[in-house]
This record gives sequence, C-alpha cells and structure tokens, in this order.
Amino acid sequence: MFRSLPRLKAVKRMARNPRVGDEITLTATILKVMEDGVSSVSIPTYNFPLAIDTPKKARAGEKVPISGFA
Repeated sequence: MFRSLPRLKAVKRMARNPRVGDEITLTATILKVMEDGVSSVSIPTYNFPLAIDTPKKARAGEKVPISGFA
C-alpha cells in the first residue's frame, strides 16, 4: 500500500540554491492576452517577455503563478 505524503506548509521566502528536481514557482504579470489562448507575460527577474497558456478569464495586469521543476 502507498502512504500519502504529508502536506507541506507554504514557504514564505525564496530558496537561494534550488537543486535539480526542486519545484519552483515564479510570479508573472500578464502583459497581453491574445486570441489563440496564449498570453505574453513578464517575470521581474528575467528581463525578456515570455508566452504561456492563458489561464481562464485572465486579463492584462493580473499576476499568475508559473510552476516548474529545476
């Protein structure tokens, strides 16, 4: 049988040295919502606009979390 993993409490500060396999969440600001389901977003620590799938009912100026693994 598999045991469920304990729930982790949210960390309020950013880890300085993420390791391979760590989950990372960044906050991005939506710059423009396009008709094809894609949004142009800005991440403050990365000075280059990126494109992501648009969350439902998203508007320009909203902040959205982007999660991934290092």
